[in-house]
Amino acid sequence: MKWKKLTFCLMIAIVLLLGTSIAMSADYGDKVIGLSAEVTVDAFDFDPDTTVDTAFGYNAGRIRKDNKIINVAGGTVDLTDDSRNYIEVGPTGAVSANATGFTKGSIPLYVVYVASEDIKTPIDKRAFLLANTVAPILDNSTTAETTVVITSADYGKTMLFTYAGAVAVTLPANGATAGSWFRCINASSDTTAPTYSAATADTLITFNNAEADSVTYGTGHRIGSCVMFISNGSFWVAINESGSNTMTVTDA
Repeated sequence: MKWKKLTFCLMIAIVLLLGTSIAMSADYGDKVIGLSAEVTVDAFDFDPDTTVDTAFGYNAGRIRKDNKIINVAGGTVDLTDDSRNYIEVGPTGAVSANATGFTKGSIPLYVVYVASEDIKTPIDKRAFLLANTVAPILDNSTTAETTVVITSADYGKTMLFTYAGAVAVTLPANGATAGSWFRCINASSDTTAPTYSAATADTLITFNNAEADSVTYGTGHRIGSCVMFISNGSFWVAINESGSNTMTVTDA
């Protein structure tokens, strides 16, 4: 009797296993779902089909910027002939190449040598690492400049202003990716007087004003003043993070 029960249990187990295998290999149209299914992802793979002369072809890929995923379409990038080229993808998804070296803030992709318009076998340098979440510091105290033009290279940075005098700061052009930001701090004295102006008049958004020209801090409100600029995708928004420091708005 015990052997009959054991045999019966084994038969049921075999039937269940066969049923599971059949179910997991079920045919859904032109796709077969099975245990051996593979998932492949093209992540900026070298594309020899679109590589011609000094144009290096690459497949599509994805990068992460903070909490956003950016899809990058495949394409080509022009390389410098008779040089070693460094191919990389920047934080906005732009793929570029130069003959100097990989750029800080960008993700390395390939090192490629070109000789007489002949692209040699690319050296894979893809390094998908989580960037340091601590904002880098750009301190203009080492310069005597009284004008500062902020560019996309400054996004995600905290800038410390220590020049003793008036500083004309021009914001980047409108239209930056929504969520792009940078922060400006007076880290010196009451004589440090930066004025932050929009690249295009009447486009700066700030407290109760959607058409401002610039913002600044007056005497007695400059030391430790902090203003953060965030793009809404169309224009820059100035946010006073200084607490009791009064931010002055100019709307000509």
